[in-house]
Amino acid sequence: MPCGVQVDGCKYFIRAWDEDDHAVILKFNHHVRVVIEDLLMQFWSLPGAEEALGDIGRVDWLDSRTLERGHTKTFACWLWVWDVAHIPTRRALWVMKRDIGRSDEIVGIALDDRRVPPLPSARRYDMLIHVDLLED
Repeated sequence: MPCGVQVDGCKYFIRAWDEDDHAVILKFNHHVRVVIEDLLMQFWSLPGAEEALGDIGRVDWLDSRTLERGHTKTFACWLWVWDVAHIPTRRALWVMKRDIGRSDEIVGIALDDRRVPPLPSARRYDMLIHVDLLED
């Protein structure tokens, strides 16, 4: 129960902080199977699918035909989404080599021959996303 404090005739109610005070709570109402064309094999896992799809929804599980890996053209997984309209039909995936564009430096020690890291470059892979099945 919030307690009150009175200052200059105005009463202020104080309550404990909660991490959800400023959150909007959405329900993921739709369970959707999406099929992705041209997803790189290194992303064929739950964490990889989460990274490739970004903030589209929450990856629930990989479809059985994906786990069989009979072919590598299409990847299928099930997502929880709050609005099917927010699933894009095309998405670009940018892949960089590990530690590219970073230089090694010891904090607090100035190096005489400060090396500039090599210019970063990335490979872009275009993926097509199809909504295959929808469960309400």
